[in-house]
Amino acid sequence: MTGALLSFQASTSNLNILIKKKENIEIFSECLSEYTGFDFSRISDNFSDEIKGLLTYLKGRRIELEPDGLSKSEISLYLTLNMVSSFSLWLGFSRVIEQPKSLFRVANNSEQRNVSIIRRHEIEGNYKMCVVIPTNLANQDKERLLQLKKLVMTLSKWDNLSRIWIIGRIPEKALRALGKFGKLEIIGLEEDKGPAKARNVGIERALGADMDLIVFMDDDVVSPNNNAFKSVCDKAVRSRGIYFPKIESYYSTCFDLFHDLDGTLNGVYEPNTNLKSLVYGTTCVMIASTFIFSDGLRFDEDFPLAAGEDIDFCIRARANGVKVVPVDDLVVKHDFGYRESNNSLTKFVSRFIRYGEGNRLIKSRSPEYFQILTNSIRRPTQDSKKKISKIPRTIEVLSKIVERCLD
Repeated sequence: MTGALLSFQASTSNLNILIKKKENIEIFSECLSEYTGFDFSRISDNFSDEIKGLLTYLKGRRIELEPDGLSKSEISLYLTLNMVSSFSLWLGFSRVIEQPKSLFRVANNSEQRNVSIIRRHEIEGNYKMCVVIPTNLANQDKERLLQLKKLVMTLSKWDNLSRIWIIGRIPEKALRALGKFGKLEIIGLEEDKGPAKARNVGIERALGADMDLIVFMDDDVVSPNNNAFKSVCDKAVRSRGIYFPKIESYYSTCFDLFHDLDGTLNGVYEPNTNLKSLVYGTTCVMIASTFIFSDGLRFDEDFPLAAGEDIDFCIRARANGVKVVPVDDLVVKHDFGYRESNNSLTKFVSRFIRYGEGNRLIKSRSPEYFQILTNSIRRPTQDSKKKISKIPRTIEVLSKIVERCLD
């Protein structure tokens, strides 16, 4: 899962299994380095306690997955990518990153606005809703632009939708392609300061335009259905809470299957809440009343990447009394971008390295988060009918090494 780091060692630090497995771990690291271009050579030494815990965790996870109707090869595939993602998280976490200058805890210095709670209860179905989409299209190809255009076309038909804001670095070509939709406003930023900055710009625009509800959405969400969202939006606009649907991969590569089983973009359930509350959700899709932003709550712009800023936001929101609510019956399709098999493993590793870098910053601010995460409950998105497309040869090789590690 996105935030899973330093949580494998809690009950397994005394296990004496790493020595027997060290040779295979090192072979795994060498192969992963060769296949992706990242240096994993020091992982087995720098994170030895965590690897002990990881191997034990994977053995237990294998037993958990057997009743889920997955084939033996699918389970092996999942465990292999779990190991790859864990190594990548640790590599990102171990990178030396200059700490940001400002470590604020609650809010940026934003103007506070008085929002009438009574008005919220009187809204009924006539509320004003906007969608905020951070993007960085400066180096993207035609396919990515076409995907974003299709998303805007779908959103423009939504009920109650007043405005779509696309915010970020956007080239002239994209401006011309996207500028024909009446509800769309594009806000170009000279520098790419990350999605946290773009979302904060969207929040200010929404408050200034007297919006009642903000739907934050990534630019690689696929055809979100208005009817599926309506009941959640109706509920969220009256609530001091943030709502998170489940995210399901749009395609069927082995990497997509991993994200569905892992619940990478779903957040995790808070323990002892009967699956009714999340420790965090992700901003792939996040639905929130503008009321929760009226006291200055914002995304932390010291997070430079699309990694960890949503977890940090949820931690601070919960501390402010905001509920983090799972919406398990709303499933949204997302394109993880793994269709090109020749670089999919590198893209997968890069994603989790980025998450690891975000985790490092989270740990500097909220060290208690990882203990909470240890006791959290996984929130997978699983479609038993989905069949995996061709498995890359690199993954088959890594799977055989992992099997030796788990013997």
